[in-house]
Order: sequence, then C-alpha cells, then structure tokens
Amino acid sequence: MKNIILFIFLIVISLTTYGQITNESQIDDDYLVPLGSPFGWERDYNKNIQNILFDGISDKQIIQFLSTSGRKSVLVIEWDMKSQKKSKYTIIFRQCKSWNLYSEGIMDPKKVTVEEYRKPISKDDAMKIEALYSAALSKVRAGVRIGLDGHSYQFATMTQAGKAWFGGKLTGKNKIERLTMLSRKLVTLTKSTLRKCKLSDALVLEIENLTNDFK
Repeated sequence: MKNIILFIFLIVISLTTYGQITNESQIDDDYLVPLGSPFGWERDYNKNIQNILFDGISDKQIIQFLSTSGRKSVLVIEWDMKSQKKSKYTIIFRQCKSWNLYSEGIMDPKKVTVEEYRKPISKDDAMKIEALYSAALSKVRAGVRIGLDGHSYQFATMTQAGKAWFGGKLTGKNKIERLTMLSRKLVTLTKSTLRKCKLSDALVLEIENLTNDFK
C-alpha cells in the first residue's frame, strides 16, 4: 500500500514539474535575451565582420536586425537628420557573399565581398517598425535557452539590444519567432526590385498586432 501511494506521489510530482518546465519554456520563448550593447562581438573575425557589414552605414540607425549565423547579414533603418526639408529614412540590407578564414579563425577583410540593397522608406513605416522593436526589447529576460548550433539573431534600437536563438525551422508559434519571421519579410522587401520600401496593408497589420502583443 505504501509503495502504491509513493508511486502515485511521484507521478503527481513529475507531471507538476513537467508542466512548470513547459510553461516556463513557453514564457521564455516570448522574450529576447538582453545584450549589454547592440553587438556583443568577442572574436577578432566577428569584429571584422561587424566593420565590413556596417561599412557605409551611419551611426544613426533606429533599428538593427543582425544574423550572426552562416552568411552574416544586417538590416538597418538609417535616419538622416541633416536633410534640409525633413528627416529621411533609408532601409538597408547588407550580407556577406563570401569570406575566407585563416586557420586561427581570423578573417581577412580584403577577401570579403558584400551585397547591399538600400531603399527609401517613409517615416510612418519606419516608426511602425521601430515601435515593434522597442516593444519587443522592453521586456527582455535573461536565462532564455541559447544553443551552439542553429541560427542566432540580434535585434536592436538606438537604446536597447537583445538576441534570440532557434534550433530548427521557424513556425511562428511564439512572439520571438513571429518577430524574426517578420524581420525576414522586411529583408525580402528590401531586396525586391521596387524602388521604394512600402509596407503593404497586410504587413502593417501584422506589425501592429505583434507590437500590441509585446505590450
């Protein structure tokens, strides 16, 4: 009888613990991991990549979406405050096409080629994207799962930065996956043949809905 009671007790504890882990994991998936600065580069070749990716981009960036896995890339919205008539915004995507690494893991910047796309974007659209990133970064949480394999991304505004890691295909099951998938859509739009980056009504609605979900 005692063994049966002990067995039932252990089952209840196991189910309770599993439920807590599952719930905490789901909560964590809705948060970015905080970064001390927009870019937490450590190794020398990563610093070189940073310099290469941001070559020709000013420091006045209202958002950054950085892919730190595979072919390194960055999407930024640049803010030109010195425009005579009014503030101008430009969305820019830069990606390393090829790179060479020395045996020590140090990059040779002279052998790196980068593809670049840039388009004007309206202030209204730029502000919507900034509001989304600000909302996502307003509630970062330390201790979220970060892996060695998979894909790593960094998100930043002018004052905040956070990162995310995904081990498999994105499905949009949580807010951070939705944020990443939406940012990828902005990359696709920036790389399109259109002369100007114009958010569609559907994309604006998606941005506004996710912004509200982060609040």
